[in-house]
Formats: sequence, structure tokens, C-alpha cells
Amino acid sequence: MNLTRTSKLILIGYLFIALFILINIQSTAHHDNNLESHYQKMLTSEKQVHLIQQLQLHAKNRSVLLVRIIFEKDAFAQDDYIQQTYIEGFNFVQTRQALLRTDLSEKQKYLLNEVHKITSENRSRQEKVIALIQAGEEQAAHEMLLQTVPVQNKVVKSLSNLSHQLQATAQQARASYQTIVKQSDLLETLLQSSLLIIVIIVGIFSYNQIRRSENIQQKTVYKLTRKMQNQAYENAMDAHILHAVDEYVVLVDDHGRFIRANPRMNNILEETHFLDVHTIWQLLEEASNQQIEISRAQQALMDKKSWQKELFLLSPFECFALCEIHDFHSEEIPNARYLLTIKDITELKETQEAVELQANFDSVTELPNRHFFQKTLTELTTQNNKLAVCYIDLDDFKNVNDTLGHDYGDGLLNAVSRRMYNLLLSDFIHDFHLARIGGDEFAIILTLPEQQQHEFCQQFGHKLIEVVSKPYNVYKQNLVIGCSIGVALYPQHGTDATKLMRHADLAMYEAKHSGKNQCALFNNTIGQKLEQKLILKNRIEQALVNHEFILHYQPQYNLHSNQLIGLEALIRWEHDDYCYSPNEFIPFAEKHGFIQLIDEYVLEMACQQIAEWQEQGLEVPRVAVNISSQQINSRKLVDIINRQLERCQFSGNLIELEITEYSLVKSLEKNHKETNWLNELKQKGIQIAIDDFGTGYSSLSYLQHMPIDRLKIDQSFVRNLNTETETHSIISSIISLGHNVNATVLAEGIETEQQKDILKQLGCDDGQGYLMNMPISAKQVTEILSEGKTLLAAS
Repeated sequence: MNLTRTSKLILIGYLFIALFILINIQSTAHHDNNLESHYQKMLTSEKQVHLIQQLQLHAKNRSVLLVRIIFEKDAFAQDDYIQQTYIEGFNFVQTRQALLRTDLSEKQKYLLNEVHKITSENRSRQEKVIALIQAGEEQAAHEMLLQTVPVQNKVVKSLSNLSHQLQATAQQARASYQTIVKQSDLLETLLQSSLLIIVIIVGIFSYNQIRRSENIQQKTVYKLTRKMQNQAYENAMDAHILHAVDEYVVLVDDHGRFIRANPRMNNILEETHFLDVHTIWQLLEEASNQQIEISRAQQALMDKKSWQKELFLLSPFECFALCEIHDFHSEEIPNARYLLTIKDITELKETQEAVELQANFDSVTELPNRHFFQKTLTELTTQNNKLAVCYIDLDDFKNVNDTLGHDYGDGLLNAVSRRMYNLLLSDFIHDFHLARIGGDEFAIILTLPEQQQHEFCQQFGHKLIEVVSKPYNVYKQNLVIGCSIGVALYPQHGTDATKLMRHADLAMYEAKHSGKNQCALFNNTIGQKLEQKLILKNRIEQALVNHEFILHYQPQYNLHSNQLIGLEALIRWEHDDYCYSPNEFIPFAEKHGFIQLIDEYVLEMACQQIAEWQEQGLEVPRVAVNISSQQINSRKLVDIINRQLERCQFSGNLIELEITEYSLVKSLEKNHKETNWLNELKQKGIQIAIDDFGTGYSSLSYLQHMPIDRLKIDQSFVRNLNTETETHSIISSIISLGHNVNATVLAEGIETEQQKDILKQLGCDDGQGYLMNMPISAKQVTEILSEGKTLLAAS
């Protein structure tokens, strides 16, 4: 066996040598072909050079002959020159065509074609020269010849360029041919050397192979023995795994007949009536008591190499099972075709059902949730039935949670849902769908009659309100709750679930705004309100992008010295010749998330204006900027102000932030550390003013812990100074409160001299209002500052 194996290895070595010789021959042939190709290219290039030179010569000779024709007096000589001219022209054409038949580049062909165009044009002139000479008009012939000279020069120049290109190509072809010759010689040397090395290696290998043959055989015997031991161990492990596995496993042939089963499956086959079944299809049909589409399953096995189906298997399996059949091939078991596994998925199915229940049903009321409701509504809208979507919101439900706790709230929700369900069950039987779609929100889908749908919905709505509004006893606590209902009809108010839900929601809010505990049907007016909101939203977005917002400034004066002490920046907006009041768009911006962008916009514009005034050398008073409640809850405010101060390069004491009393106190209630950002701003020199003071808490307890510079008395108090003497006491208290925390006090909305005098008497420091100055443009402020009109005229 050693000798035989060694002989084979030696034979393989020499076969390898023979193969290498063949490769050597093929490689040599390839290089010879390559060498021949480069040689032909070199010959072609040299031929092209020769032809272009001939072309240049013919063009030159034709030009010389034309000159000789003009100056030759002998008629016979002239005829001879004319004949030679025609011959040179013919030779020029023949040479050009021969050159075109060679392997030229596109650029070279283009140049040659350009030469052809020029010579064709020039040939007609040259023929006219000859005709004039033959007619005896030598002067005209001479002039015509002079016209042909520039064109002929252009031909010569083009031919010269082409000649240089072709000579360069020929030189490159010669160099390439010489390189290939050298490479061919080098390759031949390398191949011969390599062949010699391979022969030596094969000889050494053959020698070593003979010596190592015995050792290799011994190792092979050891490895085979070890492999057999490992195989026996693996077979034992496979047997234990098949015995311990929870799945039922069966190996079958092409017809589905059993070949082998794991112990778990064997027990089923041997101990039950399934012993008499002969195929896996019979087994599955009897176990599940269902008809299995065998042809479709077999087609799936042919196409996808697998088939699976979930079945509930009867005794003795008694479980939900995932039955899978996979294509199976093994050389050791040639008649095996498929592998059947039956896996108990009862627990998985129960988990899936629990997840589906959680995903589609509310855990408190056990009603369908928003997801399931919208899915149901989407399906119903495809059936073209007359439907009504009722959107129900419990009025002031939050008070129950806040005062009694969420357990009472959940109990009330349960009681309300049961009451609604009972009403629907008595009036509609099965033609309704009730769901809890939010915290205190419910929705109902009703199938409507063909006639008087509006009246039907109104009657149902009022009946539902009446039922819901009756007292409840929740955990021995008597509770009363109302509800607001919005109704949208299909298809009148929307043809898809999303639009119907949105319109019903809008109608519900209309019912709330009308006084709560009411039912409202969606109509065009509600839709128009929505459209107007969308228009305003888009316009605000565009106004921010297009810088349509501008700032006006209302001067603030010291009431005792009449000196200008500050300016309040007030936003204004003009769009298409319509001036929006801040009362129109500021509340809308707060509700729809634009107010922070507007705050940043106003702050940036105010800082930019302060910087411009300083560049003009004007003495700028502090500028007050209003900050919304949403902005003060954002840490971004400090970053924005720091960025503006760095950009505009002015001191922070020129900026005052006005924050309403209500917003600040609400913010402090949510986060007691909120004053940290106020302290950061104070360190930058920013001044802080409390706006609309007196309309909220007006408490010394929070003021004394906050770095406040100014209190602004709300104009509602100032307006009543002339008529209500008790207002004097209120304002006096505010002034005392402000002075106690070392803050100056400014009154807003001063419109009469009497109001101003009373405020001075009560000790108010500063004021602003139409009496002193209305809001003015930045240009008007510039005029006041530049002209030094910072002192208010004495009354």
C-alpha cells in the first residue's frame, strides 16, 4: 500500500511537470501572438507615417505646380504642369483613402476628414486658377491663387499635425514592440528556470514521500480509529437528544410513510390507535380531525422545501401544535425524503392571545382601545353603510383623579363604560362598537337608519348624556360626571377613519366650548375653524422664515424725573396688508408650539437692534423682551441669551426679561430648582421683571427668594384708578411689596394725567402708556435717541 501510494504521488508530480510544460507552451504561444500583434501595429504605424508624408508631398507638389503654371509662358509646358497638377490631386486622394483604411484613432480620422473638407473647397478654387490661366487671364489667376494660399497653408498645417501624431504613434509602437521582445525573452528564461525548479522539487518530494509513507499510514490508522470513537459518541448523544427533546420527530419517505421516529413519537404510535396509520398525512388528519390539503402541502414542499401549519391536535397530544415538514436528504439514509416535527405551542398561543388582548383592549374597562377601534372603523368604511362616529369626553374627569385618586377614577370609568354599553345594547343590540380611546375619552360607531340621521344622532346624544350624568356610587363615594359628545357622519363628514375621528373630535370640542354636557354634530363651520387654524399655522411658519414679524418699542419713563429709562419690545405682524393683533396669533402660537421660536426671534431682533444703536454711538436704555411660560421651562433660554450676547457684543444689563407672574409661579411649583437659570442670567447682568403683577399670587414668600429687579403693575388696576378708590390700596400694597424685595415698580397702561399723579403719590417708580408714548418703530426710537429727546415734556 505504501509503494502504491508513493507511486501515485510521484506520478502526480510528473503529471504536474507535464502540465507545467503545456502551460509553458501555451504561454509562449500567447506571447508569440502578442509579439506578432505588436509587430503588425508597428508596421501599420510606419505605413501611416509613410502615407502622411506622401500626402504632404502631394499637397506641396500641387501648390508648387500651380505657381509654375502661372509663371510659365510656354503653353506646352503649362499643359504639362496642369497634367501633373491633376495627377498630384489624384495621388493625394488615393493616398488619403489608403490612410483612412489604416487603423486610425477617432481624432486622427477627424483631422483627416477636416483636411478633406478644406482641400475639397480649395480644389474648386485651384481649378478656377487653371481655367483662368488657360483663358489667358493671368492677373485674375494670380489673385485667385493668392486666395488659395492661406487655405493651402491650413491644409499643410493640419497634415503636419497629423504627421506628428502618426510619427509619435509609430515611435510608441516601435518602443512597445521592443519592450514585448524583451518581456518575451525574460518570460522564456523564467519559465525554463521555473521548470527546472519544479523538476527538482518533485524529485525531492518523491524522495521524502517514500520515507514518510509509513508514518502517514500509521497516523491515518490512528485518526480513523479516533473518528470512529467520536462518531459512536456523537450517535449516543444524538440518541439522548432525540429521546429528551420535547418535539415529536418522524422521518418519512417520498410517500409520507414512516421510516424512523424519535422515542417520544414512537410512544404515541405504539400505544394509541395511530399505530395503524401509514402516512404522516393520515396521522395529522386523524389527530386534528381536519382535512389536510395534501396536494397543496406537497407543492409547497417542492417549491419552498418546507410546509408548516398550526393545528389543534386531539388526544393523546391535546395541544396547539406547529406541524412542520422539511425536505430531507442523506446519503446514509437514501430512502428518507421528509422530516416531520410536531411542536407544542400551547403556551406560545396563550401568550400571543394575551399580547393581542393587551394590544387591542383597554385594561381598565376591558373595552376595545383606540388601535382596535380605528381598525374596526377602517373596515366598516369599506362596506358603504351609513355610520355615525361619536367622540365622548368626560367633563372635568381630572378633578376625580386629583381629589380622590386614580382608583376612584378607574372605578368611575368602569361604571361609565358599563352604563354606556347597557344603553347601546338596549337600543342597538349588535349594530354598535364602543371603545375607550384615551384617558377619559370614549368612542362609539353606530349603524344609522336611512332617514333622519341628524335627528337620530341628536336624540341618541342627549339620551347618552342623560344616562351618563346620573349619580354613581364608586367605593361608597357618590360621584357625578357629565360628558361632551361630538358626532361625525359617514360618508358626509369623511370617507376614511382618520378624517371621521378628527371631525368627531372637533365637534366634541365645539360641544365643550358651548358649555359642556352637550352634543354637537360636525358641520362646515367647525371645518372652517379647523381650516382657519391650519392657514394661521402655515402663515406663522412662513412669517418666521420670511421675517415678516417686526418690533415696535414702547418707551418707559421715570414718573418723577420724566427721564426715559427703558423700552419694551412688542411684536407686530403685517401679512398681505392685514395687521394681525398679538392677541390673535400669540395664544395660537402658545397652543401649537410656535411660541418658543417667536421668543427666540424677538430676542434676536431686539439684540440686533441694540447692537445697531450702539454702532451709531447712541446711548441705549435697557430693552425689555417678553418671555413665554414655555420658554422659562426650557434650559435653552440661557444658551440663547449667551449666544446673542456673544454675537452682538454688548453688556447684558441692556436686556430685561419680562415673565408673567402666573407662569413663573407655576414653573416654580413644578421644579423648585428653577431659580438656578435666573441666577445664571443675573450673573450676566440680565435684569428680570415680573409682568402682570397683581393678577396672580402676589406673595412675598416667593419673591424674596428670587432675583427680581422690577415688578410691573397690570394695566387692569391702573385703568380703575380714577373710579375705584379700593384699587389705590391694592396698588399701594404692590408697591410696598416690590420695595420690600428691593425691586422697582413700573405701572402699565397709563392713559391720563390723573392716573400718573395718583401713581406718583402712591410711590410708584416708573410707568408706560399712551399718555407718555405709544409703541413706535425702531426708526422713531433712533430719532429720539439721536436728538436727545429722552426727557418727557412736563405736563
